Amino acid sequence: MFNFIRNHKVLSLLLFLNVVAVLVVVLVIVIHNTKTATVDIMVAPMDAVVELNGTRYENMRSHNVVPGEYHVKISMDGMQTKEYDINLERDGFVRIWEYLLSADGSFDYYLSHPEDEAVLENIIDEDDRAAQNFIAEYQRIARINEILPLEYYDNENPADPIGIFIEQSKDVCNNKINCLSVYGGEKHQDIVFKLISDTGYSPDDFEVVFVPESEDVTQ
Repeated sequence: MFNFIRNHKVLSLLLFLNVVAVLVVVLVIVIHNTKTATVDIMVAPMDAVVELNGTRYENMRSHNVVPGEYHVKISMDGMQTKEYDINLERDGFVRIWEYLLSADGSFDYYLSHPEDEAVLENIIDEDDRAAQNFIAEYQRIARINEILPLEYYDNENPADPIGIFIEQSKDVCNNKINCLSVYGGEKHQDIVFKLISDTGYSPDDFEVVFVPESEDVTQ
C-alpha cells in the first residue's frame, strides 16, 4: 500500500513536471513570436503582388513579421518580376521600396498611370539615374497641360475652312501623358506640328493621334 501511494505521488510529480515543461516551451514560443520585425512596403505599381516566403503582403503599408530570412518576390502581369532575399532581425526595420519596369525594361507603363508614377517619385533613390531621368522628362512633358487645349481656325477659304483642336483626350490617348489627340488636323499636319512647336515643345515629344473626321467632335 505504501509503495502504491509512493508510486502514485511520483507519477503525479512527473506529470506535473511534464505539464510545466510544455508550458515553458509554449511560453518561449510565444515570447519569440512577439519579438517581431517591421517591414515597410511601398511598391510601384500599386497593384503589384508582394510576397515574402510565398505569403502575400498588402502593398502601401507596414507589417510586423517574425524575424528571419525572407525571399521577396514582386510581380505583376505585363511587368518584369523582381526577386531578392532579406534578413529581418528582431526589432529590426526594413523597407521594401521598389518599382517594376515594363516587360521591355522601360518606364512606359508609368506614362499612362499617373497614380503609380506618383508612387515612383516617392520611392526612388537619388542615385537611380534612370528613374530620375524618367521622372524629370515625365514632369517636363506633363507641363503641356498648362497650355492645352491648342486651337487654330482659318475661314479665309469658305469652301474649305480649317478648324484644329489639340488636347489630351483620355479616350484617344488612354491616359498617356505623352500623347496628343488632334481633331480636324488630319489634312493639315504642318499646321498642327507648328502649333505644337510654338509652345516650346517638339512634336517628337509626343505620340500625335489624328482623330479621323468620322470620329471628330465639335469642340
